Amino acid sequence: MKFSLKKIPRTQTKTAKTKKTNMSRKKIIITLCILLFILITIVFIVKPNLNAPKLPADELIATAIEQLQQHPSLKFSTESKVLLANNTIPYGNIEGEIADNKHFHAKGTILGSELEIYQIDDKTYRKDTLTEEWLVTEDGAIINESALINELNPTLNFLNLEIMEPKILEDEFADEEHCYKVTFFLVEASHPLQSYFQNLTYTLWITQDDHQIRRAMISGDTQSNDIKETLQMEIEFWDWGKPITIEPPIIEESA
Repeated sequence: MKFSLKKIPRTQTKTAKTKKTNMSRKKIIITLCILLFILITIVFIVKPNLNAPKLPADELIATAIEQLQQHPSLKFSTESKVLLANNTIPYGNIEGEIADNKHFHAKGTILGSELEIYQIDDKTYRKDTLTEEWLVTEDGAIINESALINELNPTLNFLNLEIMEPKILEDEFADEEHCYKVTFFLVEASHPLQSYFQNLTYTLWITQDDHQIRRAMISGDTQSNDIKETLQMEIEFWDWGKPITIEPPIIEESA
Protein backbone atom coordinates (compact mmCIF):
# COMPACT_ATOMS: atom_id res chain seq x y z
CA MET A 1 0.00 0.00 0.00
CA LYS A 2 1.31 3.40 -0.94
CA PHE A 3 0.79 6.52 1.05
CA SER A 4 1.17 9.99 -0.34
CA LEU A 5 1.52 13.26 1.60
CA LYS A 6 -0.81 15.96 0.43
CA LYS A 7 1.03 19.16 -0.12
CA ILE A 8 -0.65 22.25 1.40
CA PRO A 9 -0.76 25.13 -1.05
CA ARG A 10 1.46 28.07 -0.19
CA THR A 11 -1.47 30.48 -0.41
CA GLN A 12 -3.32 28.67 2.40
CA THR A 13 -0.23 28.84 4.61
CA LYS A 14 0.05 32.57 4.04
CA THR A 15 -3.66 33.05 4.82
CA ALA A 16 -3.32 31.19 8.13
CA LYS A 17 -0.29 33.27 9.11
CA THR A 18 -2.10 36.48 8.16
CA LYS A 19 -5.12 35.54 10.31
CA LYS A 20 -2.87 34.77 13.27
CA THR A 21 -1.03 38.09 12.82
CA ASN A 22 -4.33 40.02 12.66
CA MET A 23 -5.55 38.33 15.84
CA SER A 24 -2.31 39.27 17.61
CA ARG A 25 -2.65 42.86 16.46
CA LYS A 26 -6.24 43.03 17.72
CA LYS A 27 -5.17 41.71 21.12
CA ILE A 28 -2.37 44.30 21.29
CA ILE A 29 -4.76 47.13 20.31
CA ILE A 30 -7.34 46.04 22.90
CA THR A 31 -4.64 45.81 25.58
CA LEU A 32 -3.33 49.28 24.68
CA CYS A 33 -6.86 50.73 24.79
CA ILE A 34 -7.42 49.27 28.25
CA LEU A 35 -4.10 50.64 29.49
CA LEU A 36 -4.90 54.06 27.96
CA PHE A 37 -8.29 54.10 29.68
CA ILE A 38 -6.68 53.25 33.03
CA LEU A 39 -4.07 55.97 32.52
CA ILE A 40 -6.70 58.60 31.66
CA THR A 41 -8.73 57.62 34.73
CA ILE A 42 -5.70 57.93 36.99
CA VAL A 43 -4.79 61.33 35.52
CA PHE A 44 -8.39 62.54 35.97
CA ILE A 45 -8.43 61.49 39.61
CA VAL A 46 -5.08 63.02 40.52
CA LYS A 47 -5.42 66.03 38.17
CA PRO A 48 -5.96 68.55 41.02
CA ASN A 49 -2.75 67.43 42.69
CA LEU A 50 -0.81 67.69 39.40
CA ASN A 51 -2.12 71.10 38.32
CA ALA A 52 -2.64 73.11 41.48
CA PRO A 53 0.28 74.96 42.99
CA LYS A 54 0.90 74.18 46.64
CA LEU A 55 0.03 77.53 48.17
CA PRO A 56 0.37 78.46 51.85
CA ALA A 57 -2.94 78.69 53.70
CA ASP A 58 -3.19 82.49 53.65
CA GLU A 59 -2.43 82.71 49.90
CA LEU A 60 -4.86 79.90 49.12
CA ILE A 61 -7.66 81.65 51.03
CA ALA A 62 -6.90 85.03 49.43
CA THR A 63 -6.87 83.47 45.95
CA ALA A 64 -10.20 81.69 46.53
CA ILE A 65 -11.92 84.83 47.84
CA GLU A 66 -10.54 86.84 44.91
CA GLN A 67 -11.96 84.19 42.56
CA LEU A 68 -15.36 84.61 44.21
CA GLN A 69 -15.33 88.37 43.69
CA GLN A 70 -14.15 88.08 40.07
CA HIS A 71 -16.99 85.77 39.01
CA PRO A 72 -20.04 88.03 38.73
CA SER A 73 -22.45 85.18 37.99
CA LEU A 74 -23.12 82.06 40.06
CA LYS A 75 -25.81 80.15 41.92
CA PHE A 76 -25.91 79.47 45.64
CA SER A 77 -27.81 77.99 48.54
CA THR A 78 -27.64 78.77 52.25
CA GLU A 79 -28.84 76.92 55.32
CA SER A 80 -28.74 78.72 58.67
CA LYS A 81 -29.41 77.41 62.14
CA VAL A 82 -29.03 78.45 65.76
CA LEU A 83 -27.29 76.07 68.15
CA LEU A 84 -28.64 76.52 71.69
CA ALA A 85 -27.41 74.09 74.36
CA ASN A 86 -28.32 70.69 72.91
CA ASN A 87 -30.97 72.07 70.56
CA THR A 88 -30.71 73.03 66.89
CA ILE A 89 -33.19 75.66 65.75
CA PRO A 90 -33.65 76.15 61.98
CA TYR A 91 -33.23 79.78 60.99
CA GLY A 92 -33.37 79.95 57.21
CA ASN A 93 -33.00 78.18 53.87
CA ILE A 94 -32.34 80.23 50.77
CA GLU A 95 -31.53 79.45 47.14
CA GLY A 96 -30.54 82.15 44.70
CA GLU A 97 -28.69 83.26 41.63
CA ILE A 98 -26.57 86.28 40.80
CA ALA A 99 -26.21 87.44 37.18
CA ASP A 100 -24.06 90.49 38.00
CA ASN A 101 -23.86 93.18 40.66
CA LYS A 102 -27.22 94.65 39.51
CA HIS A 103 -29.27 91.50 38.88
CA PHE A 104 -30.09 89.15 41.72
CA HIS A 105 -32.81 86.69 42.78
CA ALA A 106 -33.32 84.75 46.00
CA LYS A 107 -36.13 82.57 47.34
CA GLY A 108 -36.66 80.54 50.49
CA THR A 109 -37.67 80.81 54.13
CA ILE A 110 -36.38 82.75 57.13
CA LEU A 111 -37.76 81.91 60.58
CA GLY A 112 -40.59 79.96 58.92
CA SER A 113 -41.71 82.86 56.71
CA GLU A 114 -41.59 82.62 52.93
CA LEU A 115 -39.31 85.09 51.19
CA GLU A 116 -38.71 85.97 47.55
CA ILE A 117 -36.77 88.97 46.33
CA TYR A 118 -35.40 90.37 43.08
CA GLN A 119 -32.85 93.10 42.56
CA ILE A 120 -33.01 94.55 39.01
CA ASP A 121 -30.75 97.58 38.55
CA ASP A 122 -31.96 100.08 41.18
CA LYS A 123 -35.34 98.43 41.72
CA THR A 124 -36.03 95.92 44.47
CA TYR A 125 -39.02 93.57 44.20
CA ARG A 126 -40.14 91.83 47.36
CA LYS A 127 -43.15 89.54 47.62
CA ASP A 128 -45.61 90.24 50.42
CA THR A 129 -46.29 86.91 52.14
CA LEU A 130 -49.84 87.92 53.15
CA THR A 131 -51.19 89.49 49.95
CA GLU A 132 -48.73 87.73 47.59
CA GLU A 133 -48.34 91.07 45.83
CA TRP A 134 -44.98 92.47 44.76
CA LEU A 135 -43.70 95.49 46.67
CA VAL A 136 -41.38 97.64 44.58
CA THR A 137 -38.84 100.15 45.89
CA GLU A 138 -36.57 102.29 43.74
CA ASP A 139 -34.08 103.61 46.27
CA GLY A 140 -31.24 101.29 45.30
CA ALA A 141 -30.12 97.90 46.54
CA ILE A 142 -31.47 96.83 49.92
CA ILE A 143 -28.81 94.17 50.20
CA ASN A 144 -25.58 95.64 51.53
CA GLU A 145 -22.30 94.39 52.87
CA SER A 146 -23.10 95.26 56.48
CA ALA A 147 -26.17 92.98 56.58
CA LEU A 148 -26.35 90.45 59.39
CA ILE A 149 -24.75 87.15 58.18
CA ASN A 150 -26.11 87.91 54.75
CA GLU A 151 -28.09 84.95 53.52
CA LEU A 152 -29.69 86.75 50.59
CA ASN A 153 -26.31 87.34 48.96
CA PRO A 154 -23.72 85.21 50.75
CA THR A 155 -20.85 86.45 48.57
CA LEU A 156 -20.96 89.67 50.61
CA ASN A 157 -19.80 87.74 53.67
CA PHE A 158 -16.38 87.51 52.02
CA LEU A 159 -15.79 91.23 51.46
CA ASN A 160 -12.99 93.07 53.27
CA LEU A 161 -11.93 90.20 55.52
CA GLU A 162 -8.89 90.51 57.77
CA ILE A 163 -8.03 86.93 58.64
CA MET A 164 -5.83 85.34 61.26
CA GLU A 165 -4.69 81.81 62.12
CA PRO A 166 -5.32 80.34 58.64
CA LYS A 167 -4.91 76.57 58.50
CA ILE A 168 -5.17 73.89 55.84
CA LEU A 169 -6.95 70.86 57.26
CA GLU A 170 -7.54 67.50 55.62
CA ASP A 171 -8.55 67.12 51.97
CA GLU A 172 -12.25 66.47 51.40
CA PHE A 173 -14.72 66.18 48.54
CA ALA A 174 -17.39 68.85 48.00
CA ASP A 175 -19.84 68.62 45.13
CA GLU A 176 -17.82 65.61 43.90
CA GLU A 177 -14.68 67.74 43.57
CA HIS A 178 -11.39 67.24 45.41
CA CYS A 179 -11.00 70.20 47.76
CA TYR A 180 -8.65 71.72 50.31
CA LYS A 181 -10.47 72.25 53.60
CA VAL A 182 -9.24 75.44 55.27
CA THR A 183 -10.24 77.45 58.30
CA PHE A 184 -9.52 80.89 59.75
CA PHE A 185 -10.73 83.49 62.24
CA LEU A 186 -11.35 87.21 61.72
CA VAL A 187 -9.12 89.84 63.28
CA GLU A 188 -10.95 91.36 66.25
CA ALA A 189 -13.15 94.38 65.42
CA SER A 190 -12.21 94.19 61.73
CA HIS A 191 -15.65 93.40 60.29
CA PRO A 192 -19.26 94.67 60.81
CA LEU A 193 -20.42 91.14 61.67
CA GLN A 194 -18.34 91.33 64.83
CA SER A 195 -20.80 93.88 66.20
CA TYR A 196 -23.19 90.96 66.60
CA PHE A 197 -20.96 87.90 66.99
CA GLN A 198 -17.79 86.81 68.71
CA ASN A 199 -15.39 84.07 67.65
CA LEU A 200 -16.33 84.36 63.99
CA THR A 201 -14.94 81.30 62.26
CA TYR A 202 -14.83 80.54 58.53
CA THR A 203 -14.34 77.07 57.07
CA LEU A 204 -13.95 76.80 53.29
CA TRP A 205 -13.81 73.91 50.83
CA ILE A 206 -11.61 75.14 47.94
CA THR A 207 -11.23 73.14 44.73
CA GLN A 208 -7.68 71.96 44.19
CA ASP A 209 -7.59 72.52 40.43
CA ASP A 210 -9.03 76.05 40.01
CA HIS A 211 -9.19 77.34 43.62
CA GLN A 212 -12.93 78.06 43.70
CA ILE A 213 -15.01 77.98 46.88
CA ARG A 214 -17.51 75.15 46.55
CA ARG A 215 -18.72 75.16 50.14
CA ALA A 216 -18.34 77.39 53.17
CA MET A 217 -19.39 77.41 56.80
CA ILE A 218 -19.53 80.59 58.88
CA SER A 219 -20.21 80.44 62.60
CA GLY A 220 -20.27 83.00 65.38
CA ASP A 221 -21.23 83.15 69.03
CA THR A 222 -23.51 85.57 70.82
CA GLN A 223 -24.44 85.73 74.49
CA SER A 224 -27.42 87.26 76.26
CA ASN A 225 -28.33 86.84 79.93
CA ASP A 226 -25.66 84.16 80.37
CA ILE A 227 -27.19 82.16 77.51
CA LYS A 228 -24.76 81.35 74.72
CA GLU A 229 -26.00 80.87 71.18
CA THR A 230 -24.11 79.95 68.02
CA LEU A 231 -25.38 80.99 64.62
CA GLN A 232 -24.11 78.73 61.85
CA MET A 233 -24.56 79.24 58.13
CA GLU A 234 -23.61 76.70 55.47
CA ILE A 235 -23.18 77.96 51.91
CA GLU A 236 -22.77 76.17 48.59
CA PHE A 237 -21.71 77.80 45.30
CA TRP A 238 -21.97 76.36 41.79
CA ASP A 239 -22.27 77.34 38.10
CA TRP A 240 -19.44 79.84 38.42
CA GLY A 241 -19.21 82.22 35.45
CA LYS A 242 -22.10 80.65 33.53
CA PRO A 243 -24.55 83.04 31.82
CA ILE A 244 -27.59 83.78 34.00
CA THR A 245 -30.57 85.88 32.93
CA ILE A 246 -32.76 87.37 35.65
CA GLU A 247 -35.98 89.14 34.67
CA PRO A 248 -38.25 91.11 37.03
CA PRO A 249 -41.42 89.35 38.20
CA ILE A 250 -44.65 89.91 36.30
CA ILE A 251 -46.81 92.34 38.22
CA GLU A 252 -50.52 92.21 37.49
CA GLU A 253 -52.23 95.57 37.53
CA SER A 254 -55.16 95.78 39.92
CA ALA A 255 -58.55 96.41 38.33
